[in-house]
Amino acid sequence: MVFQSSDLTIIIAAALAAVSLRFGQSELPDDYAVLVALGAFAFLFLGPMFRTHRPESMSDPVTAVRRVASSWGLAVLLVIALSFAAKTSGQYSRIWLGSWALLGFVALGSVRLFYRYVLTWLRETGRLCGHSVLVGPTDRIEALLPYLSDRENAVLATVAVAPRGSGDGGDGAAPAAPDLRDAVREIAVLCTRYRIDQVLLAPPLDDDAALEAYVGATRFLPVAVKILPPPGVLRRRSDFGLTDDPAVITVARPPLAEMDRTVKRLFDIVVGSALLVVLSPLLLLLAALIRLDSPGPALFRQRRGGFGKASFTVLKFRTLHVTEDGTGPLQQVTRRDPRVTRMGRFLRASSLDELPQLINVLRGEMSLVGPRPHALVHDTAFSEQVESYMARHRVKPGMTGLAQVTGLRGEVPDVETLQRRIEQDLYYVENWSLALDIKILVLTAIKLAGRDVY
Repeated sequence: MVFQSSDLTIIIAAALAAVSLRFGQSELPDDYAVLVALGAFAFLFLGPMFRTHRPESMSDPVTAVRRVASSWGLAVLLVIALSFAAKTSGQYSRIWLGSWALLGFVALGSVRLFYRYVLTWLRETGRLCGHSVLVGPTDRIEALLPYLSDRENAVLATVAVAPRGSGDGGDGAAPAAPDLRDAVREIAVLCTRYRIDQVLLAPPLDDDAALEAYVGATRFLPVAVKILPPPGVLRRRSDFGLTDDPAVITVARPPLAEMDRTVKRLFDIVVGSALLVVLSPLLLLLAALIRLDSPGPALFRQRRGGFGKASFTVLKFRTLHVTEDGTGPLQQVTRRDPRVTRMGRFLRASSLDELPQLINVLRGEMSLVGPRPHALVHDTAFSEQVESYMARHRVKPGMTGLAQVTGLRGEVPDVETLQRRIEQDLYYVENWSLALDIKILVLTAIKLAGRDVY
């Protein structure tokens, strides 16, 4: 939109300059203004056809000028043809028309060269660059890196995947897929520490098992995931990204666009801050009652799976006796569980034990609404039971979620219950809207005193 607006300004300025040169005046006559409007509209309409306004078209000066010459020249010819068809061509000065066409071309072409300089400077200084992570065997990484070094989405990091071990097809056995668990953990950490825009996969393309393993292991990531072709197919050019290369296959896109993520984050900050201020007296009272009810800290801290599978420390009010508070094997709380304190039963039944997570929300580790985070050991167990489980990590975990307001709260006694909960979580991930967040928060407030959690 910036390029189109500047082009419109340039076309009008060129017309005024031509009027000044031909007639010695600074105002554009009304009949000339109609012609200029038609020319500007035609140029902007032809822009997508000639890719005049695409950033990658400005990476090469010859290409930039050629595309401007094609679209602007055709726009001027269309204006001349329309004026002849309307039998009004005699009203216009041919000197003015020629001057407008020439000045417009020079100005539009010069601005393209200026854009190229600015975009190149922004990219080289890191102000415009996105970041990519390249994943694959070491030999594929080394072969592809030279073809990716001059692109906007610069390769921030590479993650080498070890060749697969045994079971590679001998004695008629099916080839074993490579183990990507370590690589996936490293990618998840990078996604939380840096602004990663895309993950570029470079699996052996002649190995179906490996290809499926790469795609399956990265399906939960909160960024675009793309498969790169062999180096000989990947076209080497500075095109400010990989989106225009038909040989690059996009297998996943982030569920929330950048603007959606910004809106959701602002909503979390504004509402979360207001809730924390309003509820601070209640938080202090509950903390004091917990300390009086049983020995131990008021807050319970536990590592849980978060955005992009990276872990974080969740904060909750302690509801268990301190001797059972994370010191032994992790076990889900069940109904009439003897580990739960008297105060803990009230907190869990009313969901007030979740209120300290407002701090996690303001830290950016959680959202007010999203799939509920689980302990790391449960993440591992659940992902083995349901294949699509990890896809819920494509958005930030939430204090409450769609599954919680549809009755799927508390203990997960069987795979069927887990499957239903994940279906709700994935529906939320794929259909997010601010209105849906508000609806879930309202339903959460209504169900706050429910007794289906223990």
